[in-house]
Amino acid sequence: MFVHYRNQFLFALLVQLGLSLFAVGTLLAQEPIKPKILFDFASSSNQWIQSNGAKAKLLNHDTESIFEITTDVDQDYPSVSLKPSTGNWDL
Repeated sequence: MFVHYRNQFLFALLVQLGLSLFAVGTLLAQEPIKPKILFDFASSSNQWIQSNGAKAKLLNHDTESIFEITTDVDQDYPSVSLKPSTGNWDL
């Protein structure tokens, strides 16, 4: 009777190992996901910025761009929201 349970355990272990190897192989065979551009900060249009008691602007410094957000002290909940360029977010 002990041998029977041992065989079932080994069979279940081999099935799990096989399924794990299949899953890893499937993931490795897929093409890498290409990065998506969320915002084009260099665009001349700032329609994607929605602010409430804050100011947002893009600064160029040497070879880098800096996204600067400034707020006034007297604002309760200043915020800047970045809206998607088209439709809804699809990350």
